[in-house]
Amino acid sequence: MPLPTRRALLLAPGLLLMAGQARARTGGVKVSVQGFGSSSLLGAEATEDSLVAILIEELIAQGGWIVMDETGGTSGEEQPLVLRGVVTKYAAGGAGGLSLGGLGGPLAGKAGLKAETISLSIGLRLLDPKTRQVLGISSGEASTSSRGVSAGAISRGGQTVEAEKLSNPAVEAAVREAIRQAIVKLLPAAEKAAGAASGV
Repeated sequence: MPLPTRRALLLAPGLLLMAGQARARTGGVKVSVQGFGSSSLLGAEATEDSLVAILIEELIAQGGWIVMDETGGTSGEEQPLVLRGVVTKYAAGGAGGLSLGGLGGPLAGKAGLKAETISLSIGLRLLDPKTRQVLGISSGEASTSSRGVSAGAISRGGQTVEAEKLSNPAVEAAVREAIRQAIVKLLPAAEKAAGAASGV
């Protein structure tokens, strides 16, 4: 067998492994996050931009997704699926203690201040980028108490993450948890839609 042929056969398994690793690093469902409705339900706690930012962060953290810029790619490229979020429910209440001008959340647990309980639901919709047909929907629910969430940071999988997106850490913790649930539920439908679009 000629030397170049033997060398190619020897190198082939390694090349296949490298190609597989590259696919694993770059694989995922391409989506473009285009809006987050009903952010006003959270009042002054959030804006649409801040919720979009959290959704993008959680998509990347969860894995299985490739987040594209909202403007999409160049002409001729496969367009990413469109992902939109919406706040479907929000409730906040306190139990016992003293409330100071609505600051019970971040300051709860200090000097007997009021502990605020946050309950909310987040919905996600996956849309065809051309027809706007709804390809999948999911939702997540979460409840948190400001007594267990410190100002300036939230707990995430045993790690401390700075709470910079929303003014109330308890609200941010609930938003992130609800979004994570919705993302996990939506991934199977997204993978199916992406496979159908690529003809797989």
